[in-house]
Amino acid sequence: MMKHILAVAITSVLVACGGGNSGSSSSENDGAAQAPVLNFKASMISYAAIKNGENGSWTKLEIKDQKITPADSTGKISIVNVCGNNEVYVDHWVVDEPRNYDYSWCGLENQPYVDIEISSAGFEIYDAAISGLIGRETDVNKIRVSASELSEHTVWAYGKQTSTDKIFFLRKDNVQLTDEQVLSLDFSEAVEVEVAGAQVANDFEYDLDLLVGSSVGTTLSLTSDLQNLNQYLNITSPHVKDGELFSNTWGFGDDSQLKVISESIMTSASDLSTVNSTNLKATDIVAAQDKKSFSYPVIDSGISDVTFDYVEVYFAGHAAEYTVDLEFLNGRTVELLDFSMLPEYSGPNMSESFTTVDSLHEFHSSTNYPAAGSKQLLLGFSL
Repeated sequence: MMKHILAVAITSVLVACGGGNSGSSSSENDGAAQAPVLNFKASMISYAAIKNGENGSWTKLEIKDQKITPADSTGKISIVNVCGNNEVYVDHWVVDEPRNYDYSWCGLENQPYVDIEISSAGFEIYDAAISGLIGRETDVNKIRVSASELSEHTVWAYGKQTSTDKIFFLRKDNVQLTDEQVLSLDFSEAVEVEVAGAQVANDFEYDLDLLVGSSVGTTLSLTSDLQNLNQYLNITSPHVKDGELFSNTWGFGDDSQLKVISESIMTSASDLSTVNSTNLKATDIVAAQDKKSFSYPVIDSGISDVTFDYVEVYFAGHAAEYTVDLEFLNGRTVELLDFSMLPEYSGPNMSESFTTVDSLHEFHSSTNYPAAGSKQLLLGFSL
C-alpha cells in the first residue's frame, strides 16, 4: 500500500476565541473582519520559540495554550517546537486569517487513552477509532486510541471473522469513555460489510479513510488492513451518518497523492487524467555547497483549482521537520535554521548542515479544504 503522509497542518478557525475547524475565516458580530489570531495549542511540547517577520528576533514562548497576534504587517511567523520525545519542528507560516496551530498530539504518551479489543471469540481486530481521535497505536489483539479528553464518544471498529475471512464492522454512539479503560466490544452486534475493489488505472493506488478526529489527518483507514491493493470497505448508513466525510486518496509517482473529501465513497476522480504524475523526484534537489540550503524546480500540478500552500521537508543529518509557507520560499529555496539563534534552546543538538533531503512534499489545496468536495494534492518523494 502507498505511504500515508501525515502533516501538522495549520487550519482556519471559525472564531478567533477558539472553536472548530473551517476552511475560511469569519467575522465578528458587528460584521468587521477578525484579526489574524494564531490559536496556539502548545501545552504538550517541551520548548517553543517564535519570530515575527523574516528579520525579527527570536523570543522564547511560555509553554501553554495561547493566542498569538502577528506583530509583523506581513503576518509572517516562524515557530520552533520541541516535542516531549525530542522531535523538532520548524514552521514558517503567513497568518493572514484566524488559524489553529495544534500540537496536542505532540505528547501522545501523556494523553488520555482507551484500549479497544473484541471480546467475541473467533474475531481478529483490524482497526478502531473514536471521535476526537488524535492518535492510535496498534498492539496484538487491541488498538490504543488517544484523545485530548475523554467523555462521550462514537466508537468505530472492524475486524475479520477468522473462520470465514469475512469483515465485520461495528459503530457505537454515545459511549462513555474514561482514561486507561479497556473497551471490550461484543461483535455479535457487528454487521458484515462488503470488501469492494476500486478500478484504478495508470498505476494509481487507492486508499479510503473516514474522517473521525480533530484534524483531517486523524482518520479510520478503510483499506490499510485488507488483503489486496485497491480494496476498500464499502461502508454506508448506519455506519456513516449525515455530515461525516470520507477522504479518497489516489497515490502515484515516488510518493505523491491526490486526496478528495466527499460525503460518499469515490473510486475515481476526473483530475487523475490531468495531474502531473512525473512531479517531484529526489534528483530534482540542488543542494548548496555548504549543505545549509537547497532548491528545486517549480512543478506544474496539472490541476487548475488547487493552490500551492506550503512544502514539508525531512532531512538526513539534520533532525528537524520543516514546514515552509509559499511566501517564505525564494522561488523554491529552503534554508536551515541556525539553532544558535534560539533563546534558551533546550532541545536536541542540531547540526548546521544536512546530509540529504530524505523527504519533500508540496501541498496544493482547494481554498475550502477540508470541506466536502475539496481536494488536496501532495507532490513529492520519500527516500
